[in-house]
Amino acid sequence: MGEGADQRWRCLADVSQALAEATNDLDIVLGLVAKRAVELLGDGGAVFLATADDAWLEPVALDHRDPAGVEVLRSMFAGRPYRVSDEDALSQVFRSGRARLITQGAADLEEQKPEYAEFFEQFPLRSLLVVPLRARGRTIGVLAMARHGDGRSYTEEDEEFLQELADRAALGIANARLLAESERRVRQLGALRAIDMVITSSLDVRVTLDVILDRVTAELGVDAAGVLLFNPYTQLLELARSRGFLDRHRAQRFHVGEGFPGRAVLERRTVTVPDLEVAPAFVGVRHLEGERFASYCCAPLIAKGLVKGVLEVFHRSRLDPDPDWLEFFETLAGQTAIAVDSADLFERLNRANAELLAAYDQTLEGWVRALDLRDKETEGHTQRVTEMSVILAQAMGTEGEALLHVQRGARLHDIGKMAVPDEILRKPGALDPDERAIMCEHPSFARDMLADIPFLRQALDIPWCHHEHWDGGGYPRRLQGEEIPPAARIFTIIDVWDALSYDRPYRRAWPRHQVLDYIRDQAGALFDPRMVEAFLDVAPYRTLTPAAG
Repeated sequence: MGEGADQRWRCLADVSQALAEATNDLDIVLGLVAKRAVELLGDGGAVFLATADDAWLEPVALDHRDPAGVEVLRSMFAGRPYRVSDEDALSQVFRSGRARLITQGAADLEEQKPEYAEFFEQFPLRSLLVVPLRARGRTIGVLAMARHGDGRSYTEEDEEFLQELADRAALGIANARLLAESERRVRQLGALRAIDMVITSSLDVRVTLDVILDRVTAELGVDAAGVLLFNPYTQLLELARSRGFLDRHRAQRFHVGEGFPGRAVLERRTVTVPDLEVAPAFVGVRHLEGERFASYCCAPLIAKGLVKGVLEVFHRSRLDPDPDWLEFFETLAGQTAIAVDSADLFERLNRANAELLAAYDQTLEGWVRALDLRDKETEGHTQRVTEMSVILAQAMGTEGEALLHVQRGARLHDIGKMAVPDEILRKPGALDPDERAIMCEHPSFARDMLADIPFLRQALDIPWCHHEHWDGGGYPRRLQGEEIPPAARIFTIIDVWDALSYDRPYRRAWPRHQVLDYIRDQAGALFDPRMVEAFLDVAPYRTLTPAAG
């Protein structure tokens, strides 16, 4: 083996090592292949990789010994993929998977490609060597080398060497592609995971859409994105959130069928516009003046068979999405649709829950008014004791849902009197023992009325136990001390305070100081002493405290 050949094979080993170390970056691998091929075998070279449909060969790396040659090659191939046909050498090598060496008739090649006349005029073609890039059983592209002027033509030995380099390069390219694809998939899964988390954790659709649009622009590599939501009342697509626009306050609205977003909704399909300059009139262009967008893509947001809106992306240079890009874009649109639908569902549930609670409260008010109509002497009593019970409960540290149960229980504290006959409830004079026994049953009547209503079960403590006394002398169960539910202990104080502070048919209201003295004296007998202290701290200063005395 000659010194030149030995040098080639040593360089080949170096290239293999460099390829192995550079497989985390496909651009580095491609540039390295073109550079080393030119160093070893020719004046100029290029790496072409096939598109997914094998219809085009895209120049992905170019190199030339003459810097001017590099510039001419870049200018010649810029944005121009090479169509695969049956005529030229590159296409034949790609289709057949076999190398081709041209040492004679190079001038004919120049005639086949008049668009490359500028290059051939400056660098007349002497010899051309094209080998396939083969990896894992398929041809993924070609490696082309050229010599100019009076240099020697390529030989079969050159072909053998370049094919070995191409095989190693193809493996490096395939590995880099696989690694890049794996990393892309991991990023996509991370993006989808982040979106899933915000969907399940955030109750604000605006926050969710902001996260989604951040991921859309980052993972799809686009300059701007937006979400248009469908308003079923106006039948319009209206801009909800956006990212990447120079005009952050822009407004955008479309009728169904209008513009590309309207078409996406009407036809329920993704619409891609690689070049807005040559696209049919885009109704939304008037909203995008000054943005300099070149490409556009949008997908309908469909959840449970209903259109929720449109996800749209914009790019300021040409965007030719491949199937994987489109698949991920549509996946993101699907996640966005789920997010919007979940937010809609949550809002509807909240609204329905609020309406239901309002209906419950209105029902309670109806019951209270019905009781007031029957028991005229306590009219207004319920409103006062309800507000004061809430105040005292808050002073005792009650909050949240427990406070709501105190409020409801206080409003319904005498609901059991609905079961007391009118001749007893409305009797103007004193009750006899039998009548009093029936009247003392009204807490038990309340239990019977409310216990089977889940909505009111936790509010039952006050209606059932507000006549129990701290010393055990109350009714109906003669509970004592801590056996009495806290809400009932709170209400017992408030009930007595109101009864003594306001006029009744059978007596006048007591003076304020006398009421407070009585409540203080009954601590440990009728009332929980700790709660009496809390009551005395708040009662004299409340607006509902009676002015008597």
